[in-house]
Amino acid sequence: MRRFGYRWSFITGLCIFGIGTLLFWPSAKFQSFGGFCGASFVVGSGLSTLEASAIPFVAICGPPKYSEIRLNLAQAFQSTAAVAALLLASYVILDDIPSKDAPLSAQTSSLDTIQWLYLGIAALIFLLAFGLYFAPIPEITDEDLQEQTHQTAEEHGDDTYEEQPLRKQHKLFFGVFASFCFTGSQVSVATFFINYAVEVNPALSDKDAAHRLAIAQAVFAAGRFAASVVLIKVKARHLLLGSVTLVVAFLGAAIGAKGDAGIAMIILEFFAKSCVFPTMFTLTLRGLGKHTKRGASWLVASVASGIVFAPAMGAAADAMGTQKALVVPLVAMSVAASYPIYLNLFKSRELDEDWASDEPESHDLEMSPTQQRTEEQERIHDGFEKFCK
Repeated sequence: MRRFGYRWSFITGLCIFGIGTLLFWPSAKFQSFGGFCGASFVVGSGLSTLEASAIPFVAICGPPKYSEIRLNLAQAFQSTAAVAALLLASYVILDDIPSKDAPLSAQTSSLDTIQWLYLGIAALIFLLAFGLYFAPIPEITDEDLQEQTHQTAEEHGDDTYEEQPLRKQHKLFFGVFASFCFTGSQVSVATFFINYAVEVNPALSDKDAAHRLAIAQAVFAAGRFAASVVLIKVKARHLLLGSVTLVVAFLGAAIGAKGDAGIAMIILEFFAKSCVFPTMFTLTLRGLGKHTKRGASWLVASVASGIVFAPAMGAAADAMGTQKALVVPLVAMSVAASYPIYLNLFKSRELDEDWASDEPESHDLEMSPTQQRTEEQERIHDGFEKFCK
């Protein structure tokens, strides 16, 4: 992102994603489990590259005071698409997939269906990448981000956003750690939702529990839409603190609840935590200036914490049951809750300032010859300002 810009980050991520989906064709043709695993790894690499660039682009491309609203709204559509894809795959595309005990000919026919499915997805992905090559996407340089930070400081007459080296960006380090704990808790709860539902309500089958998980995911998407509206009137730091507090409360209640009451607590926990990551992400990026892109990549990388917390919860579930094992994500969420407390106690002034008005004032900045923009940088900067307006 820092060297080639957002456009090429988008295109690169999409192309890797597309190549991964194409690899499913030979994997299905030769019925290779290793091939499927390799293709999944390539797909994951492409998606992570795309996410590492798309999320910060949405957060910083526009008036900073609306960044929480933009990212919550964007991720609300992402969550809605995830639910729609799950339903489409379960009830339409893969509805006729035979069981593992079915005749070999029937299983081969189902693999043919998957081959064409992934071929269609690959075609759509490459078409999107082709379109992005010609799309008028504004590039945002580190210099643009740093200048915006300096202008903000001048507008408000303080030095809150003065330039500092990366090693002194303590809010960034704290935010990455909090995001690491939060996403670890989130992944753990989602991974063991079905096990938890069946344990607290033995009358449920795995299929019934899966339906409740779909409901929880739909509630999660609705929560992000709701947060986008609430943030119009409520400060982002207040919403973040309230949401994390509710998540801790619902997780604690789920550990002691029985039957459908316990499942309801987990579903409410999905709703409460829906806005946490996008809001935490944007609040952490504020004031980073030229370090914004690097900080954004660290925040996106923090979502890999699921590989730590989910196995830990699995080991706890084996030892004492899934319900009691919820103490693992509860502890992780409690640690993450320290971050919004920190923001509200020590960073409230800088976070409450409007970073930019809807009609930004002009700034006559004296620049030395070494600071003068090149013609290409000036063109990019003008495009960025037009996009913001």
